[in-house]
Amino acid sequence: MNHPAIKARSSSKTMAEVTGADYSTRAGAQYLANEINRAWADCGFHIQTRIEQVNGAFCVRSNLINGLPPRGSNVVD
Repeated sequence: MNHPAIKARSSSKTMAEVTGADYSTRAGAQYLANEINRAWADCGFHIQTRIEQVNGAFCVRSNLINGLPPRGSNVVD
Protein backbone atom coordinates (compact mmCIF):
# COMPACT_ATOMS: atom_id res chain seq x y z
CA MET A 1 0.00 0.00 0.00
CA ASN A 2 1.12 3.53 -0.66
CA HIS A 3 -0.62 5.36 2.19
CA PRO A 4 1.43 8.15 3.89
CA ALA A 5 0.74 6.83 7.40
CA ILE A 6 2.02 3.37 6.50
CA LYS A 7 5.00 4.87 4.74
CA ALA A 8 5.77 7.08 7.73
CA ARG A 9 5.52 4.17 10.15
CA SER A 10 7.75 1.89 8.10
CA SER A 11 10.41 4.52 7.41
CA SER A 12 10.43 6.04 10.92
CA LYS A 13 9.47 9.45 9.50
CA THR A 14 6.87 11.61 11.15
CA MET A 15 3.62 12.47 9.40
CA ALA A 16 4.88 16.06 9.06
CA GLU A 17 7.96 14.81 7.22
CA VAL A 18 5.86 12.66 4.89
CA THR A 19 2.99 15.09 4.21
CA GLY A 20 4.85 18.39 4.63
CA ALA A 21 2.19 19.55 7.10
CA ASP A 22 2.99 20.86 10.58
CA TYR A 23 0.31 19.54 12.91
CA SER A 24 1.97 21.02 16.00
CA THR A 25 0.76 24.54 15.13
CA ARG A 26 -2.61 25.80 16.32
CA ALA A 27 -3.94 25.61 12.75
CA GLY A 28 -2.56 22.10 12.22
CA ALA A 29 -3.97 20.84 15.51
CA GLN A 30 -7.35 22.40 14.69
CA TYR A 31 -7.30 20.65 11.31
CA LEU A 32 -6.64 17.30 13.02
CA ALA A 33 -9.38 17.94 15.60
CA ASN A 34 -11.85 18.70 12.79
CA GLU A 35 -10.84 15.54 10.92
CA ILE A 36 -11.24 13.40 14.05
CA ASN A 37 -14.67 14.90 14.76
CA ARG A 38 -15.77 14.44 11.13
CA ALA A 39 -14.58 10.83 10.98
CA TRP A 40 -16.48 9.86 14.15
CA ALA A 41 -19.56 11.83 13.06
CA ASP A 42 -19.52 9.83 9.81
CA CYS A 43 -19.69 6.71 12.00
CA GLY A 44 -22.61 8.15 13.97
CA PHE A 45 -20.83 9.41 17.09
CA HIS A 46 -20.36 12.83 18.62
CA ILE A 47 -17.04 13.13 20.41
CA GLN A 48 -15.32 16.01 22.15
CA THR A 49 -11.95 17.41 21.10
CA ARG A 50 -9.96 20.36 22.39
CA ILE A 51 -6.65 21.98 21.50
CA GLU A 52 -3.98 22.34 24.21
CA GLN A 53 -0.53 23.85 24.11
CA VAL A 54 2.13 21.60 25.62
CA ASN A 55 5.80 22.65 25.71
CA GLY A 56 5.25 25.12 22.87
CA ALA A 57 3.46 22.67 20.56
CA PHE A 58 -0.28 22.39 20.09
CA CYS A 59 -1.92 19.00 20.51
CA VAL A 60 -5.39 17.52 20.26
CA ARG A 61 -7.07 16.01 23.30
CA SER A 62 -10.35 14.13 23.15
CA ASN A 63 -12.74 12.06 25.18
CA LEU A 64 -11.85 8.92 23.22
CA ILE A 65 -10.93 5.93 25.36
CA ASN A 66 -8.36 3.62 23.78
CA GLY A 67 -9.23 5.26 20.46
CA LEU A 68 -12.99 4.64 20.78
CA PRO A 69 -15.92 6.85 21.83
CA PRO A 70 -16.90 6.44 25.47
CA ARG A 71 -19.90 4.30 26.31
CA GLY A 72 -23.13 6.23 26.12
CA SER A 73 -21.63 8.92 23.91
CA ASN A 74 -24.21 10.91 22.00
CA VAL A 75 -25.15 9.41 18.69
CA VAL A 76 -25.43 11.89 15.82
CA ASP A 77 -28.92 11.92 14.33
